[in-house]
Amino acid sequence: MKEGSDRIVRYCTSKATLAIWGVIAVCMSFQFGCTRGPTEPGITEPRNYRWQIDTVAIPGEVISMNCIWGSSPADIYIGGNRSTWSIASLFHYDGNSWTPVTFATVYDFGNIFAMTGFGPNDIYTVGARFDTGTDSSVIMHFGRSQWVEQHVTNGRALLSVWGSSPSDVWTGGHAGTLFHSDGATWSRVTVDPRLDVKSISGMASNDIYLLGTHVNDDVNYYLNYTVLYHYDGAKWRIIDSMSVASSQFGTRFGEAKLGYIGGTLYSVGYGIYAMHSDGWQKVLNTDYAIQWLYASSQSTAFAVGQGSLIYYFDGQSWEQLTNVVGSGHSLRGAWATATDAFIVGSNDLQTDRTLVLHGR
Repeated sequence: MKEGSDRIVRYCTSKATLAIWGVIAVCMSFQFGCTRGPTEPGITEPRNYRWQIDTVAIPGEVISMNCIWGSSPADIYIGGNRSTWSIASLFHYDGNSWTPVTFATVYDFGNIFAMTGFGPNDIYTVGARFDTGTDSSVIMHFGRSQWVEQHVTNGRALLSVWGSSPSDVWTGGHAGTLFHSDGATWSRVTVDPRLDVKSISGMASNDIYLLGTHVNDDVNYYLNYTVLYHYDGAKWRIIDSMSVASSQFGTRFGEAKLGYIGGTLYSVGYGIYAMHSDGWQKVLNTDYAIQWLYASSQSTAFAVGQGSLIYYFDGQSWEQLTNVVGSGHSLRGAWATATDAFIVGSNDLQTDRTLVLHGR
């Protein structure tokens, strides 16, 4: 196909999906590109990626995926739920097609909100069950050959997970729920019960940040606060905060997601912010909310969000990629290497299916 030519539309079916679900998952791929500039031999600069759009759909089901993680471009997972029965669900990409993952323990009325990993045989997903009258914590771990639930008690929905190593993993969520794993056992960590953990990120086991909301009043939204905690290896402390009402306008720092690029901590929300020794600097303003930040290196990072927002960071500056997908998409997660980028989301007018954008 010539660059800049019309989209190529391809339909395919997954036999694995047919075998497991008894239905056909249709993958629709749209490929298009833009003019290429000079790059290193064998490496395409992300501004010049050609993008393929895969649709993950099951007839009669609503497929809503919230997160993405991979160990390589041929080993990618997306997680969320099938909302016909609200079944927590994963799909796996092997470099050719997307297929549903079978859990050893299936949990209905649930959802997967976040995932992380340390290799193809050491992966965590976190989320919730909703069949107990309230939301309760669920942690699944993949090791070697299957997904196994790692049981924790007295926890609410888990929204974020991060680890500095397989022996130092943190996950947190609603109503002061925060757990830590040493690789063998999960332990409950005491924090303010008003805290809803939204994001965790760090550089080392004694240098971790946590972004969340202090819910003071569920009715009066303006009494709630976005808070930033820091962990020094011994204790979690609040180091910054702002009212939820002001966070909509990005007056101090991003309220949605944390992430490191190189040695700098970033936060995203209605804009992109970098943390320096003298405080937060707003480096980019956006009209729509950014929901996810991922960096594969200090010179390759992606921020994605509502309104089809995709921003790329090359180590020096942020640039919006506007030729990837049409308007009206909510993009919820990204994962990348030096050669590939994957972004998961949905079309606002076709909410029964999930889209995965693959650039390379």
